[in-house]
Amino acid sequence: TRMLAECELDCGHGTCVNATCVCDDGWTGNADMFTQDLRIFGKKQVIACPSNVFALKSMWAVVLTIGLVQWMICVRGTMQQWKVASRRKSRNEISGHWQHSPLSFHWVYTSTTIPSVVCMALAKLASGPLTENVGVTPLTSVCYLVFYVSFGASIAIHTRHAMKKILMRERLVESLSSKTSLLQVTQGCQYALRFLHISAAFIPMISSSRRDADFQRFCCFLFNGMVGMGHTFLMLVSMLMAIQIHSATTEMLTARASLAERTRSEELRASLAQLRRLRRRLTRLHASIGCLALLYAVLHFAVIAVPFLRDKISYVLATLFILMLLLAGTPTIFMYTSLKRTDIGHSIPQPQVEVEAPAEATAALPGTAASIRP
Repeated sequence: TRMLAECELDCGHGTCVNATCVCDDGWTGNADMFTQDLRIFGKKQVIACPSNVFALKSMWAVVLTIGLVQWMICVRGTMQQWKVASRRKSRNEISGHWQHSPLSFHWVYTSTTIPSVVCMALAKLASGPLTENVGVTPLTSVCYLVFYVSFGASIAIHTRHAMKKILMRERLVESLSSKTSLLQVTQGCQYALRFLHISAAFIPMISSSRRDADFQRFCCFLFNGMVGMGHTFLMLVSMLMAIQIHSATTEMLTARASLAERTRSEELRASLAQLRRLRRRLTRLHASIGCLALLYAVLHFAVIAVPFLRDKISYVLATLFILMLLLAGTPTIFMYTSLKRTDIGHSIPQPQVEVEAPAEATAALPGTAASIRP
């Protein structure tokens, strides 16, 4: 009777034979974080066949393609930002290239984020029936750790740059005073985000270090809970940043529009159009990151709450990688990379009238695509 009960496993895409699942062709029990193939733990049992090899490998092929394309773009962006940093250093605006935040972003993203994604995707594609899995095997777990930490670091560099160059450049004392509480809330959320983000990144490594199915399941629940909370704070940070950027740039636009009206300066009017474009791009970028973080949080919490999704976590993870690279990574990359030859060398001319801090009033933000020159 016990053997019969054990053989009544819900194999899904497979058949229960002698208390273990024999998966159909093209299906496997291997999965990220919550693997159903217990043979890796020394047990001679597969308890389900949830993973379609072709579907998951196709998804990781998409991840690999996105990573390689982003790498080529980032190489161009790195060279462009190196020139911008060199010019800023020659003007004594910075003491070293690393202080130019857009260049630091490209360095982190090009040297760690993309290589870790490419390595993970190649490991997934090269393994037979998906035998490389995050939280189960060391290689993909290390790649995930590097990606998770470096991606968060690159987005943090961008956030700091946006805060420094846009919010802190606002000259209206009243406006800055009114934003103090909002800035404090944002910083508090950022500290919580960093703690959860870094802590959760190590869980797959810890999980893969022990051959214990129960311990792996505990790590799976802990990982999804911490990542879900981390993305909740990321959503709050992104939305608060979007609000602050839109508010600060709107006030800057109002001040410049008044000055342009009095002086009838074409240069100032051109700077207004540039600032409007920048406000739209930055606001949309942070809003999209916030929406993406909300989606991530819902999916990770759903993995905990919905049993059906627990053995489908490989699909969830691959989907999140694609969305993260496309909707968060790509817009940030294009903030600091110019692909059009005509854009390189473009900058807003200086005004021909006497104004307070004319360079600050009309110059493109350091590091944005509009400021890049050969």
